[in-house]
Amino acid sequence: MGPIGMPELIILGIIVPMLALGIFIIILIVKKLDKSRNPIQPDNQQSTVEARLAKIEAFKSEGLITDTEYQEKRKQILDSM
Repeated sequence: MGPIGMPELIILGIIVPMLALGIFIIILIVKKLDKSRNPIQPDNQQSTVEARLAKIEAFKSEGLITDTEYQEKRKQILDSM
């Protein structure tokens, strides 16, 4: 093997860093797309909390749980936020 010539220097000095930059940009784009596909967690959690509160409210109004049980469960649900 002889010394490194000009074509090799061009490959090592320009093309390889540009390929690395392109791969980095692709990774950033994929991560951004992945975040946009995932639903926002607080909204889902809020919906779940509202559904749970509505359920215990219905239980209370139907006489399935006492007012004290309702208040305790309501506090647990709100504290879980």
